[in-house]
Amino acid sequence: MALALAGTTAAIAAAPAATSANPPDTTAAPAIAGPAGSADPAAATPTKADTTTKPVRAKVDKHRLQADPKQADAAQLSGADVTEAKREAKGRAVRVASASAEVALPKLAVVGVNWRQGSAPGTTVQYRTKTATGWGAWQFVDSEGEHRPDGAEAATAARRTSGARESSAPIITTGAKDVQVRLVAPSGTAPADPELVVVDPGSQPADATPSPSPASAVAQSSSASTGAEITPAALSAGVATQPTIYSRAQWGADESIRDQSQPDYGVVRAAFVHHTVGTNNYTRDQVPGIIRGIYAYHVNGNGWRDIGYNFLVDKFGRIWEGRYGGIDKAVVGAHTYGLNYYVFAASVLGNYQTAQPSSATITALARLIAWKASIHHFDVQGRTTINGTTYNNISGHRDAKDNYTECPGQYLYNKLGAIRTQAASYAPAVARMAGSDRYATASAVSAQTFGAGAPVAFVATGTDFPDALAGAAAAGSLGGPILLTQRTSLPAATATELRRLKPRRIVVLGSTGVISAAVESTLRSYAGTVQRQAGSDRYATAAAVSRATFGAGAPVAYVATGTNFPDALAGSPAGGAKNGPVLLVKGGTIPDATAAELARLRPQRIVVLGSTGVVPASVEQALRAYSTNVSRAAGSDRYGTAARVSATTFGTRVPIAFVATGADFPDALAGGPAGGFRGGPILLTQATKVPQATLDELTRLKPARIVVLGSNGVVSDAVAKRLWAYEAPPTS
Repeated sequence: MALALAGTTAAIAAAPAATSANPPDTTAAPAIAGPAGSADPAAATPTKADTTTKPVRAKVDKHRLQADPKQADAAQLSGADVTEAKREAKGRAVRVASASAEVALPKLAVVGVNWRQGSAPGTTVQYRTKTATGWGAWQFVDSEGEHRPDGAEAATAARRTSGARESSAPIITTGAKDVQVRLVAPSGTAPADPELVVVDPGSQPADATPSPSPASAVAQSSSASTGAEITPAALSAGVATQPTIYSRAQWGADESIRDQSQPDYGVVRAAFVHHTVGTNNYTRDQVPGIIRGIYAYHVNGNGWRDIGYNFLVDKFGRIWEGRYGGIDKAVVGAHTYGLNYYVFAASVLGNYQTAQPSSATITALARLIAWKASIHHFDVQGRTTINGTTYNNISGHRDAKDNYTECPGQYLYNKLGAIRTQAASYAPAVARMAGSDRYATASAVSAQTFGAGAPVAFVATGTDFPDALAGAAAAGSLGGPILLTQRTSLPAATATELRRLKPRRIVVLGSTGVISAAVESTLRSYAGTVQRQAGSDRYATAAAVSRATFGAGAPVAYVATGTNFPDALAGSPAGGAKNGPVLLVKGGTIPDATAAELARLRPQRIVVLGSTGVVPASVEQALRAYSTNVSRAAGSDRYGTAARVSATTFGTRVPIAFVATGADFPDALAGGPAGGFRGGPILLTQATKVPQATLDELTRLKPARIVVLGSNGVVSDAVAKRLWAYEAPPTS
């Protein structure tokens, strides 16, 4: 679907609308928490549009097409034309069914053809223009038969045009003197009641006056709930910076011709990028007139309620407000058939099947989509499922199911990955708990989670993971943090946090070989009671921590390998939340200390953490001696296992989710007790890329808050920005 341009003209794509009569999709979207419902109370009473420029009434002329006996056989078509037309006709023979007379054109015009819907399936449209040097070649222009409006808007359009009609995409001409169009139909058929529509968009002083620069242009919604200019400061915190958006008044919209009823509002789960066809050789001054012409063609030619697109972007990097209803709202447009209720669209003026888009255009698209995504809370690098089909959240029109089109052109389509990356760089970021090192990060997590007078603080070595892993579940269950220390000295950050925390007791994890007696003595200045929980090795220490914390008949016990950290990390907040320990096994054996503790606990269930590659099936079978309910939570890797543990432990709408690097243990260790205490999981990420398993689990969880653990040296700012889209704070 696209607009064709003749001569030196720009082109604009056009598509039919879906409306709020479209039933909401009930398919879960794996990568996004979308807005609920279709009503938008804030937009119920659109405010008066900006009137800085006086509207221009476009002139619309309609001309009948007639059967053309002189051209009524395929011999009048070139071989290439026949091939193209037969492809659209599904291989049937074709002929020229009707043609227009030569029609004079204004200097800037929008031209299109329409006919009775369904009267000649497989019909294609050709046009040619005459300049001072004579007639140009016949060119095909896309039909919008596959892109007509849905639901209520389609029904209204049919009433306005005395029956449902198919139409060509608009053809924009600049400098042409005359135009002629013809319809090529399968032999034996003829489009009924065909007509040529010629729109003269008129001119106004503003067209010849350079528009304001992006730094000073008015960025205003036609239906802002306050009736005032929408700026980033007027929106909630955490919204990406709004780019300059030129208003409908600035391109001279005649608001009297559009449907005056309340606009339809849907949801915005994704953005679709379109282009137009024809030349890119248009001027800045021609853009407002081109948009006015498309608007009049869509409304007065096709019977649509308004211009089809939500936004238009020109080759100079300027963004223009399209369909009326509010630039910040989920206005249902007429652009991507079958998806209009669920997505918004920006159409780029130009032909990007044959030319590269400018860097200004790419930046404008990225800023626009980032801003809209932050308002409607979708991940610009993610995916969403609509009506059973999964789409990238920034897609090209050709990606839409059953929308057979080259749009947005191969060169622009090739830039979608860059647009996703650039848009992500403009997104807000989630909160971060971090310090200058692992000791400071653990202290920061504690300071932002636990209040003064905490019942307990666990202190573990910051140079290895097993003891802290065992203590994290216990700490979360008891309502206190894990803090880290060096073997022979207490770091300043840990001392500062203990001074603030004033815990009632401190538990030292591990033997004097990992935390010296001198550190234990220093800790006595921060709490009245200091205890050491230790065993002869990591397995015995984990058992000792469990024995000191959990009584017999515990609701659950988590069992993980003691030779690596990721799986036990995922179990620590689960254990804290469900009041059960994390115990360790070694290879294919259950150490004596672990077996003895399980025999004492007799937990109601045991959850094995990780795949059979880390905890063999033989161990899982042996664990049945200690509980009749033994299950395994595992994924294909550490990221998948953490997600699976979360999914089997926490419901949706959790208050918080922590995300830490999966490449090292200290930051996630500190988050274990915080997750158990607050009722949310720890999920794992790579430094610069979020694994799909983590994104899918965040989509399911819908956490009110996501917190990254550690500095941008371990979890990049790009990851923190992407994660923001997965927060789902309460809407009330």
